[in-house]
Amino acid sequence: MCYSVDQNTHLKKCDFEMKKCTNANCTKLIIRKNVSKHALYQCDYRSIRCQSCSLLYRADPLLKHCPDCKGLNGVSDKADECYVTREQMSFWMQRIKQLETKDEKLTDSENEITALNKKVEEQERLIKCLQVEIQTLKQNTTVKKPNPNVLLSDIHVWKINQFMKKRNQALSNYYSSNFIEKYFYTTQGQKLEVTLYFNGVLESVGKSLSIGFKTLKGAFDDSVT
Repeated sequence: MCYSVDQNTHLKKCDFEMKKCTNANCTKLIIRKNVSKHALYQCDYRSIRCQSCSLLYRADPLLKHCPDCKGLNGVSDKADECYVTREQMSFWMQRIKQLETKDEKLTDSENEITALNKKVEEQERLIKCLQVEIQTLKQNTTVKKPNPNVLLSDIHVWKINQFMKKRNQALSNYYSSNFIEKYFYTTQGQKLEVTLYFNGVLESVGKSLSIGFKTLKGAFDDSVT
């Protein structure tokens, strides 16, 4: 299917139609899609910012700098020389002092940063040394939990659950089992066996409680006394 398009209508939108640059005094013809790029970045008459006084001015191939520049009166052929009036000299001297002040501040800031970095490095080294010492102490220190069956002192608390019930049962001959507990009383493995007779033993049967002691030794609790 074919469509007929009016040529004038097409040219108004065509990206390849030749258009005049929008900058004043520029007579170049540019295709429509490149007009903006040319006007901003390529045109000899575009607006640019003066590197000396920071003012915007219309670029001109015949001009070497901003015509209203407060910093320059003329530029020599040498890139490292410029000519200024006495009145303009104060402007440049003030600008130089400002730049020198900024440079001094930057130097001071760099020195402070360098000093702080050294302190941080020293602190990091100290922390690493402390971590090594802590790890060494942890490895060399063994925390032993107390064993309730190890008796290495003269005082020991003996807890008997439901003592009165067991005592009454023993008196009535209903329950005559004795309470026996074994304790380590030396670091060499000596054991002490303590027996509580709820209804007494031998001559004390039915009269009073009796406690018996026996020392044991070895892995199989062989009697030694």
